[in-house]
Parts: sequence; structure tokens; C-alpha cells
Amino acid sequence: MTKLAKLVESMPYEDLVKLQKDLHAGNLDRLIAKRLEDIRPTKTRLCPVCNNDVDQNHNLTLVFGPPELRQKASFDGPDCLIYFLDQLRRQG
Repeated sequence: MTKLAKLVESMPYEDLVKLQKDLHAGNLDRLIAKRLEDIRPTKTRLCPVCNNDVDQNHNLTLVFGPPELRQKASFDGPDCLIYFLDQLRRQG
């Protein structure tokens, strides 16, 4: 039995009625969505050149590759982007 099922089984009638009202009003959905947003792990981007964290609001992002294999790389500054492009040029 799941934790939720055990919790419901242990609740008195009055609490179950209140819970059902909250469910129908959409309050539980909002409560769960807010809690998930609060605890959701944030994805930190790393610069592929220097491995520093990349600020998601102020970064340089390069999308490259053929359409079926598109890749995306975010850089923490123009110096890393230029270095990355230079390395790609030398390989190609």
C-alpha cells in the first residue's frame, strides 16, 4: 500500500470530507505543483571549456550540428566561445 493510501485509510471522516472538497476545488493540485517547484532540482549548466557554472540569464549559447543531431553548448563568456570555435575549426 502506498503512503498516500495509508494516510487516507488513517484519516477520520471529517478530514476526508475536507480533503475531498480541496481536491474538487483544485487546491491539492496547486499545493502539489508549488511543492514540486520548491524542491525540483535545478539544472546547472557548465561551460564546456572551463567548467564554470553558466548564468542562465547571461550566457552565450551555440546550436550546431546537422538537423537530426543538433547539439547545444552554453558558454560563460566570449573567450570560451571563441576558444571552442577555434578548436572546432582545427578539428574540421
